[in-house]
Amino acid sequence: RSRLGGVKGSILDVYGGEFEFDRYTVRLWANRGTDNGVVLRYGKNITDLTQEENISNTITGIYPYWTDSDGNLAELPEKVISSEKAANFPYPRTIPVDFSSKFQEKPTEAELRSASEAYMKSNDIGIPSVGISVSFIPLWQTEEYKDLALLESVKLCDVITVDYERLGIKAKAKIVRTVYDVLKGRYQSL
Repeated sequence: RSRLGGVKGSILDVYGGEFEFDRYTVRLWANRGTDNGVVLRYGKNITDLTQEENISNTITGIYPYWTDSDGNLAELPEKVISSEKAANFPYPRTIPVDFSSKFQEKPTEAELRSASEAYMKSNDIGIPSVGISVSFIPLWQTEEYKDLALLESVKLCDVITVDYERLGIKAKAKIVRTVYDVLKGRYQSL
């Protein structure tokens, strides 16, 4: 198990991706699901929607620095670069980011600032984690949509678009859990 994931140097740590387990077969996929353009929309197929935003682990800024083996240090004059949305949170939460492996020579202030801004953008610094739980009517299982069943069907790990204008929710989400009703032969929620 430790060779598959969960520790440094494991297959998942080195290559990334997602595992698929099927009894005795283990497959490593870059992305298990696909984005078929399925939209869950208020008034169309959503029966219940819950959105939970968690700010407890949201990072609001970074302290970028560079060091070499001689002890030379490069940092920005303001020390910390805050996210544009840092003012929306009750307290700042800053992490140090070491750019020593990115630059061979001591970087200029502009190079370090540019690398820091790219890091903040690619790692969603200042953006809280959001969980969306959606219950819906599986249209691909209804008589009216039988001709569009291939276009409307989803499964575990697929990416869907959730559009609920009244709450201001428009997001792409990966299906990480499904609830299947075996008596009715259809999905209840995802």
